[in-house]
This record gives sequence, C-alpha cells and structure tokens, in this order.
Amino acid sequence: MSLSCKIANRLYYFHLLQRIIIIPKTSTMKSYIFFMLIALGLVSSCKQGNSSSLGGLSSVLPSSTGGADEIMFILPDNLYTSATKKAISNEFNKEYRILPQPELKFNISKVEYSMVNSLMYRFRNIVLLANTSNESAILAMAKEILSEEQFEKLASGKQKTFILRNIWSKPQNVVFIFGNDENDLQANLVSSAPSIMDHIAKTDLDEYKKIAYINGVNGKLNEQWKEYYNIQLDIPTEYKLAENKGSFISLRKEIPKGIIFIFFDIISYSGNVPDVNYGIKMRNERGIFVNSPNENSYMITDSTLGFQFNKTIGDQVIKYETSGLWRMENDYMGGPFINQYIIDEANNRVILLDGFIYAPGENKKKRYMRQLEGIFSTLKLLES
Repeated sequence: MSLSCKIANRLYYFHLLQRIIIIPKTSTMKSYIFFMLIALGLVSSCKQGNSSSLGGLSSVLPSSTGGADEIMFILPDNLYTSATKKAISNEFNKEYRILPQPELKFNISKVEYSMVNSLMYRFRNIVLLANTSNESAILAMAKEILSEEQFEKLASGKQKTFILRNIWSKPQNVVFIFGNDENDLQANLVSSAPSIMDHIAKTDLDEYKKIAYINGVNGKLNEQWKEYYNIQLDIPTEYKLAENKGSFISLRKEIPKGIIFIFFDIISYSGNVPDVNYGIKMRNERGIFVNSPNENSYMITDSTLGFQFNKTIGDQVIKYETSGLWRMENDYMGGPFINQYIIDEANNRVILLDGFIYAPGENKKKRYMRQLEGIFSTLKLLES
C-alpha cells in the first residue's frame, strides 16, 4: 500500500472513531469539514476490491459490544414497517438445535436509523438494510464503505448481500442487504438469511471457544491424541478422565448446575458409506458405558422430538453430525447431545466424538452446546 493510502486509511479511521467515541471538538467546524474532505477524498482514491477491513487498522479497532449470536438490524425510517420487521423475525428467530427447553439461534433487535447512536456501531453483528430507489443515510454509508464494484453489484441486484469484517469494531460482522423496493428487499432478506446466519454462527463460535479454553488446553491429552491416534483434538483443562476402555475415552467437566460429558472412540471402517442413523447407532452402543447409581441404567438416544442431521465437506474429510436429546434407561436423567463422526479412509477408521449435557437445574443449555461445537471444531487429522 502506498504512503498516501496509509495516511488516508488513518484519516478515515479517525472519521470512524467519531461515530464510536466522543472526541472533544478542539477545532472549528470549518477546519473539521476541511479535514474530512481531504480524508474522504484520499480514501475514495485508495479503495480496493476488498473492504472487509480498512487496511491494517483492524488491529487497533475498539472491542465490539453485544454478545455472541446477537444481531442488530438497522433500517431506514421509511422501511421500519411491520412487514419488514415481520420478515426479519420469521427468518432469524429460528430455534437452536433440539434442546429440552427451546432456545433461539440468535437474539435479534431491530432499530430505526434515526434512533441509532454512535456506540451502536460497535455492536458485534450489524445488518443494514436499504432501498436503492430512495436516498438514505444507510445507502450513503454503503457508498462510503464499499468499493465502487461492490456497491454497483448490490445496487444493480447482481449480488444480494455483502458481509464485511471489522469495520467499526473487532470482532464484527457488518452485512448490507439492498432491494429496489420494500418487497424486493424482503425477498433478498429471505433468500440471504441462511448464508448470513451460517456466517455469523461460524465467526461467533470463536467467542464460545474463548470461554471453553479460558484455562488452557490439556497438553498431556493432546500428546496422547497425537501419539496413539495421529490426530489433534484440543480438550480444555477442566475435563477429567472418567473412563478409558481400549480406544473408548470418556471425559467429564463439572459445571455449576450439572456435568458436561465428551466421549471419543475409533471404529474400524469397512468401506461402506454409513447412513444418517450411523451416529445414533454408535452412540447407543457406547451408552452402556454411561450409567447412573440405579441398577441396569444406561444411556440411549431419545427419539421423541427427532434428530437434526448435517453433513460438512472439508479439506481433509467429510464430517457427519447428529444432534438431539438423550435419556437414561431405568432412570430420570436426560439432556441434549451433539454427535460427530468423520471417515478417515486412508487409515480405514471412523473417528467418533460425542458430547452431552446433564444439567437439570440449568434452563439455558445452548451456551454449553456451542462450547462443545467449538471443542469439536479443533479435530484434525495429522500427516503420517
């Protein structure tokens, strides 16, 4: 980047800070306007195709506000209608997995642009909506932040959304959704919602991982994974060994109102592609290792509410995931679970991971499930 562009980025960053923090006005309005004209003029000449962050400035942005899985929708006043607000609620008020007490994937808020204050721009996840047929402050903001090519794609309808990272704070997602009228905007909102939710869920997973690993990683267990199974799997230090039978390993962590369990196993792979029920079958077979003080008790999956299935194709392997509820046969224990397995064809094996929660006194279990997602995301096959 040229020196002039570096200067421009810093001037522009100063401009953005005025939206985020209160800066004493030591200069006159005339000198301030002159300063901003220079800054914005330089930035417009330095814009490049990728506006996901302003040069190297993301490292000095203020910390974002709002929690993980929280989204703020900002609408122009003329689009703050019951129809648009209903469209947002219908698409983004979805339940998270299958839990004993239902919880939403995201906590959402909807704000008119005229009610937005400077601190709101620091929010972790912001979705800005604009009607391209009417001039608005949000449309002007998009012109300022996006490159000319990006803005043209949105304005012309060639692209329905743009997701940018770390514009006013860090970590942050800023999403622009355009439409040439209110109906078109709502249609674009509906069609883009799945990809927006998926992106935010993936980036916000880092926040849950920070909580899960707040006291570090179990280094001894890490070395054992590598030595015996040639994998990487980061287990937080709070998890203690509960069972070790051959390749089957069970871990547990005490939480204020219950326990989180993780079990791991290696299974021979015959070459046949498992069906969607394979994860359920494998966890039920290993449920005999999980029991309660009651005689003849063991863990099984509870099919009352069904299951959710997902398949992810990664760089190394295909990952299969199942989530739902478990219960204890001949006892009254139960809770949510997440089960993942990957097929390692090169080594003729299936690697099974299962996490489940028993917390009868805890109504909100999503945060623990998201931490399990974060832990499971660290599983990697190592090169031989």
